[in-house]
Amino acid sequence: MGKVNCYLKGIPSCTKLAELKVNSLKEYNRQISILRPIILSVSNNGYRNIFSTGKSISLKNWNKSSQSIKVSVELPPNSLEDKLWLESKKVEIEKYVIKRNSEQLTISKNDIYRILERGITQISKNTISWYEKLEIFLLEHKTKNG
Repeated sequence: MGKVNCYLKGIPSCTKLAELKVNSLKEYNRQISILRPIILSVSNNGYRNIFSTGKSISLKNWNKSSQSIKVSVELPPNSLEDKLWLESKKVEIEKYVIKRNSEQLTISKNDIYRILERGITQISKNTISWYEKLEIFLLEHKTKNG
């Protein structure tokens, strides 16, 4: 079973950030304000591939637990569009990985690059089946225990 995750590249560790917050608030604020590239990690059958999304966001506008851009009033321009784009691409790649696994085919890096390069696929309530909705729901809510 494949898994798709999003990360910020080059973020300091939680302990380093906590230390900075206590010792140097100015440096802490600088670190959380730096724009960092959003990286997409695709894991499948023991292999992992890393892809650049071409999008960047600061640590203060990143939700680490949900691996997405925070929705807030303070968001920079285009960040809401980037959030929608990122969520759309993540779902699209997850569907691609599920399909390839069900057909017992390998996952192509070029296919994932093509998915990232395409525009956002508009999903209408009429064009997505209940089965696809269930698959997406299960992927979003899957825990370590299944």
